[in-house]
Amino acid sequence: MSSRRPAPTRERSLAPSLDDREVADAVIGMMASRTHAEVASRLVRRFGPDRAWPAEMVRAFTLARGANGLRGLPGERGVIERQPVLRAFVDARIGRMSIEALVAAARERFGAHALSHSGLHRYIQRERDRVLADRTRPR
Repeated sequence: MSSRRPAPTRERSLAPSLDDREVADAVIGMMASRTHAEVASRLVRRFGPDRAWPAEMVRAFTLARGANGLRGLPGERGVIERQPVLRAFVDARIGRMSIEALVAAARERFGAHALSHSGLHRYIQRERDRVLADRTRPR
């Protein structure tokens, strides 16, 4: 009788993972006016049952991210940086339009939830900080 145990195999887990960035981005895009169960069923259709997150996982993810899953995590790029077309639109108009007019124009062109005043202010501050860091960096 052998007392040896079989060596553990390293199989790839087929369970859904919170590290799946593509699914996480899809959840963020879907959460605006849907329930967790609705998002979960859409994920199954989009990614298949092996990769999609169940409703409880969607709920845990959105709670970790903040109200309605819309707030970003530390180090995560802002909405403007994640959307090149929106960024080009904003960059072409910063300094030429007031903040209010720019937000209104972006919402008219890209939809009601495309841009907020606070999101635009955060983007402007990040760009200002980046430019200042580039200027002060020794060459």
